[in-house]
Amino acid sequence: MKARILLIEDDADLIELFTDALNASGYNVDKFTNPLEALSVFEHNPNKYDLILSDVRMPEINGIELIKKMKDINESINCVLMSAFDVGGYQEEMKELELKTFMRKPMHIEQLINAVGECLNRSNKTNRTEKIH
Repeated sequence: MKARILLIEDDADLIELFTDALNASGYNVDKFTNPLEALSVFEHNPNKYDLILSDVRMPEINGIELIKKMKDINESINCVLMSAFDVGGYQEEMKELELKTFMRKPMHIEQLINAVGECLNRSNKTNRTEKIH
């Protein structure tokens, strides 16, 4: 079964580039340029996604706040944040949210695909270990 990714990126060109690359790598991607629309979709079906891939700096709500709200709904959801800006002021919040992967933009598409794969593999190993115990 292909992993399903919820992609939130307010840059129209980047979201198309990321979506094309992720689809070509075998992932199913639902994309949103509006983070509040993405949150609404997630609220209605919080177990649909294997991974949330979100920009940090967006209008209306930043990626950190968006992930907080999504984790309030489904605390086990995997998340990858990305930003072209310094996120040093968010380090404590990112730690509280147990975000293990952060991507600095610009990035090579291969780096994005590898980070997504590693995050999903890490999650699958954790889920298998939890089921065994």
